[in-house]
Amino acid sequence: KESQNALEELRLRDYVQAAFYKMSKAYSHFNRRASKAEKLSAIEGIIEKWILLLSPIIPATSEELYEALYYGRQKRFEFASTAEFPTPNEKMIDKEAEASEDFTMKSIDDIRQLKELLERKGNKMKKATIITASKAKAKELRKIIEKSKSIEESAAATADENVKFFLQKNFYALKGMQSEKINEFQALNEAREFIESELGLNVEIEEEEKSPHEKKAKAMPGKPAIILE
Repeated sequence: KESQNALEELRLRDYVQAAFYKMSKAYSHFNRRASKAEKLSAIEGIIEKWILLLSPIIPATSEELYEALYYGRQKRFEFASTAEFPTPNEKMIDKEAEASEDFTMKSIDDIRQLKELLERKGNKMKKATIITASKAKAKELRKIIEKSKSIEESAAATADENVKFFLQKNFYALKGMQSEKINEFQALNEAREFIESELGLNVEIEEEEKSPHEKKAKAMPGKPAIILE
């Protein structure tokens, strides 16, 4: 969709960024994240659409890639240049799933940075416990953000020192964010094996309401508490 909008508006630099670099990054992530069955079912369709997206900027190479994709088989179109240009299927866009994936990857990046910092100090990390914020805390934070017009006003609206500190650091980012409501515990739990493979750690996912850890109070919506051991 981003590529289509850029091309229609003749923003060619943005088109190259979206059709080549961002697609490359997304494809790399898909390869790491998807199961074998998911890859087998989706890979040809992804590659075909990618080749057709690249056709306006590298036409000769796109024709060679399109020919190779269907080598020995009947092609859907005679040439990549005469093929129907890919259009986004709005029904396939799941904003909640995208928000869940973004949250999962952000959590992995946060844990990786903390792990690297601790290991530079000579600590060998073997386990990560990730604690997601309680539903009550998420609800409270949403209400405060909706009603408050300034950092000072938001900080005064809560007696929780951890929430207050979080608001002071992130108020304007949270105010401008139109994020989907996601089940953070479910998102991380479903991705647990992937998180373990990315970090090389044993991983446990806990909900703030049920966690025995003292640091659970630091868990915030979009920013789970992380305990490395």
